[in-house]
Amino acid sequence: MTITAGTVHANENGLGAGAEDAKSTGRTSGTKLVARVLVIDDEQLLGQTIQLGLEDAMDVELETSGEIGLKRLLTDPTINLVLCDLSLPDLSGIDIYRQVAAQRPELIERFVIMTGGAVSTASRDFLEAYGGPLLNKPFTITQVEKLVDSLLNHQ
Repeated sequence: MTITAGTVHANENGLGAGAEDAKSTGRTSGTKLVARVLVIDDEQLLGQTIQLGLEDAMDVELETSGEIGLKRLLTDPTINLVLCDLSLPDLSGIDIYRQVAAQRPELIERFVIMTGGAVSTASRDFLEAYGGPLLNKPFTITQVEKLVDSLLNHQ
C-alpha cells in the first residue's frame, strides 16, 4: 500500500472497495482512500485556518464541541485522522482521547493533541504520559501539514 499526498492507493493487486463501500470505508473509488481529518477545537478561527490549510490535499471538517466531535469519531468510520484540542469547555481532549482509545483503537496513532499548555494537574499528568503526536500552540500551518503528512505516510 502506498500513500501520496494524503491518499492511500490500493495494493499492488489493484484491490479496493467499490463505490458502494465509500461511506463505510472512506474510499471514493476502487483505488483511493481519501484522508478524512476531523479538527476538534473550540477556537473556531484556529480550526478554520487548519481546515483551509489542509483542504487541498484531504477532506477536513471542524467541530467546535468536544461532545459532538466525540460522537462523530465514534460513529463515522471514515474519519482517519484527528486534531483535538486538549482543553475544550464541554469535554476535555483527554476524555475524547480515552474514549477513542477504547472504542476506535486503530485511530490512536493518528490522534493529534493540540495544546497551548497544560493548565491543570490532570492535563500535565496526561501530557507527561502521552506518547502520541502533539502540536504545541502557537504552531504554523506548515507544522500541521508536515505532521499530518508524516502520520498519513505511516499508515
